[in-house]
Amino acid sequence: MQDNGEQAAAQRRVLVIDDDRATRDLLTSVLLDEGYAVDAVPTAATALARIAGLRPDVILLDLWLPGMDGPTFAARYREMPGPHAPLLVLSGGTPTEVTEISAAIGAAGCLHKPFDLEDLLVHVERLAQAEPEPTAPRAEPHDRAHGAWQGRLAELAGEVARLRTALDGARATARVLLDRERMGTLSPDEAQRLVALRREWEQLRDRLAQCSQQYAQLQGQRLPPS
Repeated sequence: MQDNGEQAAAQRRVLVIDDDRATRDLLTSVLLDEGYAVDAVPTAATALARIAGLRPDVILLDLWLPGMDGPTFAARYREMPGPHAPLLVLSGGTPTEVTEISAAIGAAGCLHKPFDLEDLLVHVERLAQAEPEPTAPRAEPHDRAHGAWQGRLAELAGEVARLRTALDGARATARVLLDRERMGTLSPDEAQRLVALRREWEQLRDRLAQCSQQYAQLQGQRLPPS
């Protein structure tokens, strides 16, 4: 039997956006047990297409999604008519990385995977009881400049995240090929692939350094409050 808190939660809807089925199933089960209405989707594009009809009170957002990533979703969601639900980021990556990107996209909170379910429920309850983000009034020049700054910051955060994922993938593949090279079992096609991977890794590394520098510079250019 639900207590008063659970009855109140039953009036609240949570949207889960995560490409991992096990995570979606776990979150759905836990939140349903707490009395929340739950919608779970695997992609940000699906969430954007359905969100106007769902009208969630809280959105649980993974950052590393196929196709449209979390930062891009956040930017496009806030371009839609409000009010807007608060975002709670649930994502892998380094804790510093997740925290910085969450702040850049204006998330109301973040939890680093793997997270504690009790911590999750505390965050969801707090956000579900909060007032939704109001529809933004007509932007003044300073507000538009700040919005452009925040949008570019989110864009760079997403690009840094994608590049780090690509680098990890290239590094993992290169390790396998290097092991075969050391054992003398590398085929001619694999040898060519290894050469190409080295070039790709260097390009990704250079692009990541460039984006990371731009991100740090942009953070230092934070506009003063109006």
